[in-house]
Amino acid sequence: MRNSSGIIGCVVVAAYLAGCASTSQGAPSVPAGTASAQSNQALGQRIGSRDLLRLQTEGKLPGPMPRAILQRQLEQLRRRPDLPVTARPDLAAVKIWASVPSYNALFGLGRGGKRVKAGINTDAVGCDSPVSIKIDHAQHIWAACESNPFTPGLAVVREWTSPTGSTGYLITCPFGYPQYCSYATGYGFDSAENSTYVVASLATYDFDDCEGSVCTNYSGSGFMYWPAGNPEAAPGIVQLTCPKLCNVYYMDMDSSNDIWFDYYGCEGSLCGYGLAEMASTPSCPFCTLQLIEPPGTYGFAGGVYVSNGGTVLNVIDQTARVLDQYHLPVAANASPFNISGPIGFGVGDPVSGAFDSTDTKMVVGDGLDWLDRGNIVTDSWKVSRAPTFTSALGGAAYTPSDKSQ
Repeated sequence: MRNSSGIIGCVVVAAYLAGCASTSQGAPSVPAGTASAQSNQALGQRIGSRDLLRLQTEGKLPGPMPRAILQRQLEQLRRRPDLPVTARPDLAAVKIWASVPSYNALFGLGRGGKRVKAGINTDAVGCDSPVSIKIDHAQHIWAACESNPFTPGLAVVREWTSPTGSTGYLITCPFGYPQYCSYATGYGFDSAENSTYVVASLATYDFDDCEGSVCTNYSGSGFMYWPAGNPEAAPGIVQLTCPKLCNVYYMDMDSSNDIWFDYYGCEGSLCGYGLAEMASTPSCPFCTLQLIEPPGTYGFAGGVYVSNGGTVLNVIDQTARVLDQYHLPVAANASPFNISGPIGFGVGDPVSGAFDSTDTKMVVGDGLDWLDRGNIVTDSWKVSRAPTFTSALGGAAYTPSDKSQ
């Protein structure tokens, strides 16, 4: 279904704002396949990327791809449990970076996307299951990691300045709660960065705030954010609640610090994937929620990317295998000005991607083990596959990217 609903505005929780927190004393009533307070507790245990993948294939936790693709990943891991990643320092030849979540790896590829020029073992720095990739203005690599074995069950956003130099932004007790917060956990599939903020999407999170024997549980979906360049700062949190918005999927930020993201949620009896915005003001970042496209607009949430100098919003539908392009800012009831595809010859599973420095070409990580490379001007797509790719790709990005301008 591709239609739009009216804008629904509401002020959501930013943890640093006094008196704004909402609480949950138990598990919310959520549709099958979304996260609940009970399933969040699994994230507080020592689980690795394969355990997380198993829970996602069982429908107990939301996953970054349709369940059939995740089940295929799990079977591939059973057949080939390890994929050694050899670092190759030929960075000058890298034109595309791609993530292989199941094997905790990032690969730098040549222009055609078929030859590996560099490799990063993300597990070595505690980044399991890297999904989306973005390249910033300095050509640093940013990846959203689903789990972090160094701090069990905690998602992390990680920035690589080189294949051997990286900085992690970890999910911890959010600002406003450290005095009594005993733990915080969660994970997500995407991140966004600019000169002001580093933001991580949270498909699900869970933390307790206890004073004496009285504890308040906070669980749901939303975003966590840090001041740019300050990973040690207590993060702020934006909390969204089910059933309207059960799980956040992919996201990007525009030049006004507004977050654009796709989600799983419900309106009445209609549940599915839609598009929303978290609008910001200088005094209140990420404070106002607006629903742009209702549940059911997309078959399955895919990558969200702001291009063309902050004027175009790109949203991938993994099921329809198309890229929807909207003029920013996107108003409710707006239709895409362009729909590009089919991506992946109409048989793949395009997950998330990014544009090159000319804003004409896009590369997308595909859940069927290859790269989708498209010329948006001519609406022509082709696939390329490196021999190293033996499992689903979560994301891909050109370097330099359009964000380098």
